[in-house]
Amino acid sequence: MRRILEGAGFREVSLTPLDPIIRLAPPGGDAEATDFMMVFGPLTRILPSLSTEQRDVVRAELAAFFRHYDGPQGIVLPAANWVVQARA
Repeated sequence: MRRILEGAGFREVSLTPLDPIIRLAPPGGDAEATDFMMVFGPLTRILPSLSTEQRDVVRAELAAFFRHYDGPQGIVLPAANWVVQARA
């Protein structure tokens, strides 16, 4: 990222990691988290091309995945983001 921005003429490029914990649903909310992921995010590109049966399999697998991350604070997942700053 730094090389790309500096190559484009930006200066004072800084990259700062920002790794929050994302709460997708309350405790026991695997269905809620699954519904969210089925409507938002990268799955929305592939789901329309799947059959109803295939979408049901995806939904079941997602719910099982989210149950693994369910705890006292609900379903929480780590995130990895970067804050990028530069001057033109």
